[in-house]
Amino acid sequence: MQSIFNSASIDNDIPSCAFTTRTIYDLYYALLQPQQRFMDTETAKGGFKSLMFNGIPVIADSYCPANNMVFLNETYCHLFYHSAENFRMDPFIKPTNQAVRTAKLYWAGAFGINNPRLCGRLSAIAS
Repeated sequence: MQSIFNSASIDNDIPSCAFTTRTIYDLYYALLQPQQRFMDTETAKGGFKSLMFNGIPVIADSYCPANNMVFLNETYCHLFYHSAENFRMDPFIKPTNQAVRTAKLYWAGAFGINNPRLCGRLSAIAS
């Protein structure tokens, strides 16, 4: 994890979050469990509220590919859209058998990263 984190960092420009599967999240939790310390009895009832790595949140994501951990720098993540299809709408029409009006709404675009050098992926994590 540290190696991928460092390779996705330049000076103070570091990944801002990490995503992984629930299985890998639980493995990371198990690694940190022996280091957990409680300052009061209320805290001891629940365990960790969230997991962090180098000051960034580690998030369990059900859509993350199996055995992977992805480090993202959200500064460079954007929603790119086609200028001619950015919520273009057809005129309203009234169906003959209903008391409603309908229209089609069009959108075309993609999620992208404009600086992939500052993101990283750790793959083939043994679970």
